[in-house]
Amino acid sequence: MNSRVLALVFTLLVCASAHAATFTKSTQLSPGSYGDVVLAGSGGTLTVGSKGGAQLSSLVVQSSGWTVDGTCGTASKLGIKIGPPSGLRVVTIANGADNTVLKYVELEHRGLLRSTSDDAIYAVSGNNGGSTGIHLSHCYVHDASRTLWLSYFARNVEIDNCYFARVRGDGTHHTDMVSVNSSGDAAGWSIHDNTFEDASGTGYIVIKDSVQGGFDIYRNKFTQTADWKGAVAQGPVTNTAGDTNSDTRVVGNVFTNIKVRAALLFTGSGTSNTASGNVWNNCKREVIGFTDADVTTTTASTTTHTVP
Repeated sequence: MNSRVLALVFTLLVCASAHAATFTKSTQLSPGSYGDVVLAGSGGTLTVGSKGGAQLSSLVVQSSGWTVDGTCGTASKLGIKIGPPSGLRVVTIANGADNTVLKYVELEHRGLLRSTSDDAIYAVSGNNGGSTGIHLSHCYVHDASRTLWLSYFARNVEIDNCYFARVRGDGTHHTDMVSVNSSGDAAGWSIHDNTFEDASGTGYIVIKDSVQGGFDIYRNKFTQTADWKGAVAQGPVTNTAGDTNSDTRVVGNVFTNIKVRAALLFTGSGTSNTASGNVWNNCKREVIGFTDADVTTTTASTTTHTVP
């Protein structure tokens, strides 16, 4: 093959890799690699066959009404994997897209201790007032250097039966495991029956940088493994200085081995925040900014998540 033909082939390959595959209607993926994928049009469902095995480098949801469903074979198998990406995001929910569902999907970022602002799930668009109706279920989200979830303006969000694991930067930028911003005082969030393992930075679930309310956080497990080198400065559920948080209920969660601090900590002038039925194992119990009810009830989580 002469040099001119080789140059042409190389150019074609570069051009092909620079363009994402765009789906505008419901599609069943076959096993294989799809590169960067965009979901557009009027919505639909991205599914996978019974063998699973579909891998995307990254995903951008540009329009409302999309479901990404990795259900295949047995109920515990995740048939679609997204990541690691070449850029900063694994999944981007763009344009204020509403009613986005991801279930039975693995989301893997590029790893820890990076200087870049890597976020596994990124939903920050203020278009149309922000995204509503995001639902994340039975997903494994792991290994990012800034956040595993970063959202602004998102309302009516449900996160359930997911496993979030490992977020740690190199110290050059702020890190949280789940960072929730500017969702308003009637946010309508429900975070339940998840496992959150090995965070660093401010905390695990950080509801911050604004006036926010309307959060139910229940039956989750927050843990720190013995060999984890990171630490959280505040705790499993917290905010940051100057925030006002109200109408938040933290019920029946289990906190285990969390260092440096394992607090439920809301500063500011918020009201109607309640905590009950939570259990602290091998970490100091602190509850600040919440009306603290019985911490020894049997309502605590029995949820167990393992790496898929």
